[in-house]
Amino acid sequence: GQDESVLEDRRLKWAALLRRFQKYGHFSFGNRVTALEGGDACYTEMLAAIRSARSRVWCESYIFDHSRIGETFFHALLFAARRGCDVVLLVDFIGSFSFPMEWVRELQEAGAQVSFFNPVLPSSECVGPVSFRDHRKVMICDAVGFCGGMNIQEEVGEELFGTSRFYDVHAKLEGPCIADLADVFRDSLQENGGHIER
Repeated sequence: GQDESVLEDRRLKWAALLRRFQKYGHFSFGNRVTALEGGDACYTEMLAAIRSARSRVWCESYIFDHSRIGETFFHALLFAARRGCDVVLLVDFIGSFSFPMEWVRELQEAGAQVSFFNPVLPSSECVGPVSFRDHRKVMICDAVGFCGGMNIQEEVGEELFGTSRFYDVHAKLEGPCIADLADVFRDSLQENGGHIER
């Protein structure tokens, strides 16, 4: 009956998702990559990029917590939206469970689009099994991109931004690879049901 129909829909979504992964793996020339070690170095660069963005700020993170650094990023995204940037925030439903709904509302009122990846409830919004999570950490600000292992959480920050509980590394990217990173971000939006398109 209806349960089988829902399961079949999920199977079809999952198969389409796996087919889309096949396009990754190409490369481009003329890129600049800067390694950012630790949260303080990374967050300083990311926040500067958000503040200087004039057209877009697309942010995807598994964890975006309700800490001081989370609030700093929230305000940076909010101000970017208010000055007319295309702001899209995609966070994982489980990893960012503490992300305040008040922040979602404020971002949306400023014109940003906010989406939670693979929400558990309502079940009609699930795009895969509960274990299907979005662990990507991607940010694109105009022609500058960031990716790597850095979530937006106080445990990764050091003296300036957090508790130094975890050490992580991120990369700042410039050049033609930003178009590829933007495609990865767009794929995440599609994987999440395609409610937001870019």
